[in-house]
Amino acid sequence: MSNIGNINEGSSFGIDSEELFVEAFVPFANFEIENEHIEISGLGECILKTGRYTELGTADYYEYKNDCKNVILYTGIYKLKFGSLLISQCIKNKNEKNIYISEIGIRSFGKINVKYGEPNDWVLSSLHGDKSGGAFISEKLPSENEQTEKMYKGFNLPCPELPQDERHTDGGWRTFEESVALFSQKTNRGVLIMPVNSPEAFMKCAAYVDDGQLNYIELESDMSNILLKSGQSHSAQDFAILNGDFETSINSVMANYSKYLGNRNDKPIPFGWCSWYSVYSGVKDDDVLGVIEFFANHKNEFTPDFIQLDDGYQKMMGEWNPNEKFPNAFSNIVGSVKGIGARAGIWVAPIIAHENSEILQQHPDWIAKNENGKPAVVMGNWGGNSYAMDATNPSVISFVKKILLDKMNDGFTYFKIDFNNIYVNGKTAYDNSKTSLQVYRNLYKIYREVLGNDNYLLSCSGFTRGTIGYADGSRIAGDIDAGWNDTPTTIYPGLQNAPIKAAANGVLYACDPDVTHLTVKTKRLTEKQRRIWHSFVCLFGGVEQTSELKNDLENGIDQLRILMPPCKQTAKPVFPCADPDNSRIGFNVIRSFESYGVYLLWNPNDSSNYFETRLSSKLNQIGEKFHVFSFWEQQYCGIHSADYVIENLRYGEGKLLRFTPVSDEPQIIGTTFHMGMGTNEVNNVLFNGKQFTIILNDEGAKSGSVYVYFKGSLKLIEAINCLAEQTTEGCIHNIKVKNRRENQQLTFVIE
Repeated sequence: MSNIGNINEGSSFGIDSEELFVEAFVPFANFEIENEHIEISGLGECILKTGRYTELGTADYYEYKNDCKNVILYTGIYKLKFGSLLISQCIKNKNEKNIYISEIGIRSFGKINVKYGEPNDWVLSSLHGDKSGGAFISEKLPSENEQTEKMYKGFNLPCPELPQDERHTDGGWRTFEESVALFSQKTNRGVLIMPVNSPEAFMKCAAYVDDGQLNYIELESDMSNILLKSGQSHSAQDFAILNGDFETSINSVMANYSKYLGNRNDKPIPFGWCSWYSVYSGVKDDDVLGVIEFFANHKNEFTPDFIQLDDGYQKMMGEWNPNEKFPNAFSNIVGSVKGIGARAGIWVAPIIAHENSEILQQHPDWIAKNENGKPAVVMGNWGGNSYAMDATNPSVISFVKKILLDKMNDGFTYFKIDFNNIYVNGKTAYDNSKTSLQVYRNLYKIYREVLGNDNYLLSCSGFTRGTIGYADGSRIAGDIDAGWNDTPTTIYPGLQNAPIKAAANGVLYACDPDVTHLTVKTKRLTEKQRRIWHSFVCLFGGVEQTSELKNDLENGIDQLRILMPPCKQTAKPVFPCADPDNSRIGFNVIRSFESYGVYLLWNPNDSSNYFETRLSSKLNQIGEKFHVFSFWEQQYCGIHSADYVIENLRYGEGKLLRFTPVSDEPQIIGTTFHMGMGTNEVNNVLFNGKQFTIILNDEGAKSGSVYVYFKGSLKLIEAINCLAEQTTEGCIHNIKVKNRRENQQLTFVIE
């Protein structure tokens, strides 16, 4: 064993970077020959040392070969700059018998140490799945089974039988999908481990934490028990271990994904309406028509990009014709949606079918099975049992194609595809040569081919490589119903999970954080809590959706006005992968005529009403002292540094603030037309020493205020394409504007 700077032949290799020390990583592969389970373990013989170019930079390359029963595990180690690594593995079957491959990866042995700070400075998290927020390594967490039981209880569903192995019952184990991040909140630096290059297999990541110490890391490719015939080989998933600051690491991965997986960022990021959260599966024809009527009545203010019918219209899962609640089928809805200039949208889960559906009555062999011959994916969401079908079966593929073609013939052009429960086991799948990732991507490739380029495809699957390059948009967190934190599908978990996916928004596709809520109608949510999520959805700059019915849309119309359109910049966590709650989110706007920061701050601490802004790492890029304006209070908060304490900010309360560097010249310090506070609606600001001019477009609310700070006398002399009235208190000039149209211009003179 040796560290990364001096790799020798042997059983293992280590890491000794600025951020992390791992004494030893041991490569391994698990496979089966004639029911005998075998593991290859260790690097083996070094067969190549050379220099190579990778998408992540030039590297010193070392290749190893380990042979067990004529099954060979090749491990390639690329030594990149700053102590980063790229790991590439492949297995070749030279045995005369066929084998099934389950996992290929690396696991740690010996000491693991973070290089600076204390355990409570470091957060272990992931960019994937429902654990994106992560937790400090000093925290004691409930076990995997305890978390699963809590989730089912929150959904009021019976919990299935759970595994009883150590990884599911011991809270020291932390398991993640696809990626692992270990970052320090003090330095904003750390280690990001993510799959890269050609999509071969999903990754599984596991770590063990005990008494505040990270003791074990395991990184493996899920090879799905694929069959490898004699003479065949199959690559595992390449993955990178990247050291340094998060932004540099994640941007290099996003560029890698664009090259190897593709992207679909050519369509405008949409705003729309989804039926689910207003009436759930009780949706009726008239509910949707009422929403369409609302938007028709307000067509001069905003037009949605889509009106989407969700779960509840179908006869049952697997039978996708409309039920009795839609007596006119879809003709009224589709025609009315097109009449307001929007896309007609539909929810489908093509590979899920109910046990009583005609398709499963006729073809029970289509159900995806586990090794015991039992249905691998069983769901009780729709009463009775529903099952995932085998997506490697050509007959299943023909069936799902017909579902989409039928909906296209009905006039739908926006497709939300949900419950992508792809299960693949080479011992039971129709096609035993592909991993679950390869099957997932093939299915979405087929979806895209059927839908064509123009129809909009939103995958409801989280941040996954399974859909990148094929989906126009992707849900990046769980459902967000109108509650704070009493179930897994509420705002607090959404804030923990969604913001870290910001690097993908507008780069790989449009990220969908799920709906926002315009009004509060339940004691499960306060108005201040609602405002936190509403602010985030706007600042995030991804897909924007609401779910209110007609009357509630009317009651919440002012909230709709300040939401649309999506923000032109993407808000990102201030401490990415180092703040489990993402309690500081925002961006800096740097333009030739002005610079400022817009940040959402909220208090996740139920034991303190004091909140430290801690924004110096971001705001010091544009200034030292700032005028601070609070959007929701429409209040000037004075001059502050980037790091100051907000008093009396209780748990579950937040502030949406604009930070404008102090200047002697007249300057905008806030607006109330849009939650971006100038990011969308301000086109230009001009000042020639005597005359100050603000040029606005018509985005956001048609009435609101522009707040200007100037110590001298400032007088509004002209308002073009709007009506405006000025009031002044001290140095704060509030220009109340209404009847906004295109290219408004507010001109002031200094007296």
